[in-house]
Amino acid sequence: MGVQNKIPRPIKIESLFSAFHLPHEENFYFAGEMHDFWEMVFITEGEAVIAKNDQIFSLSNGDLAFHPPMEFHRVWSEGKPFRILVISFTVSDDEVLKRLGKGIFSLNLEQQHTLKALKDEIYDAFNIDYIYISSLGDSYLAMQSAVTKLELFLLELLRSGDYEKRRDKSPSAQQFSKIIEIMTSNLNKDLSVEDIAQHSSISVSNLKKICHKYTGAGPAKHFLKLKIVRAMQLLKDGMNVTEVSDYLAFSSQSYFSSTFRRETGKSPTQYKNET
Repeated sequence: MGVQNKIPRPIKIESLFSAFHLPHEENFYFAGEMHDFWEMVFITEGEAVIAKNDQIFSLSNGDLAFHPPMEFHRVWSEGKPFRILVISFTVSDDEVLKRLGKGIFSLNLEQQHTLKALKDEIYDAFNIDYIYISSLGDSYLAMQSAVTKLELFLLELLRSGDYEKRRDKSPSAQQFSKIIEIMTSNLNKDLSVEDIAQHSSISVSNLKKICHKYTGAGPAKHFLKLKIVRAMQLLKDGMNVTEVSDYLAFSSQSYFSSTFRRETGKSPTQYKNET
C-alpha cells in the first residue's frame, strides 16, 4: 500500500465578512479604516484613488487592490464617478497572501469576468444585509462553492505574480510617504505635531493639510492610530500590556488601555488573550 500524503491547502478562507458592489459619485470621500481581516477592492467602472498606509495608488476600470489586516486604507474620487466591488474575508495563514498587498493587479477580461461572476455567486449563496454577509439557511453546498472559487481566484493571482507598483508620484503623495516613515520609525517616542513637522521639514499647517488629505485625520490622531497598530503586533508577539504601554511612550497604562479600546473595540488584555 502506497504512502498517503496529506495535500496542503495554503489558501483557506475561514470567514466572509462583507460583499458589496456600489456606485460612487465624483465627490465621494471615505475617511479610512483598518480592521483585522483582508479586503479585496476592485474597480469595475471609472477611476478612484486609494491610500494603503503610506502609499497612494490611482486605480481605473479593471484594477484590483488588496488591504491586508491592520493596514490603514482609504478610497476617494478625484473628480470622476466610479463603481467598486469589495469583498472582505479572513484566511488561515495571512503570510501566504502577503504578496497580494504589495501592489495593484490589472485584471484581464477573463479575470474580470471571473471576479464579477464570483460576486454574483456570493450574493446567491449568502444573505447580504446591505454590505455584511451571513449564512443563508442550509445552502451549505452553495456557500462552499462560492468560497472555493474565491480561494481559486486568490491562488491564480499568487501564481501569476503579475502586479504593478503604480504609486502616485505627486509632491504631496511623496511628502506623505516621508511623514508616515517618520511616524513609524518613532512610535516609541512621544512626538508632538511640531516635532513631526520639524522632522518632515515642512510647516505645521502643511503637515496638517497633507495628513487630512491622505488619512482624513490630523497628524496627532494618525500617529496615535499607528501606535495602536504597533501595539497589536507587540501584544501578539508576547509583550504584556505594561511593557507595550511603556515601549510606545504612552503617558500611562490607563490612557493606553482606553485608547486601545477606542480604536479596536477591545481592551489590550482581551485582545492579547484572544490572539
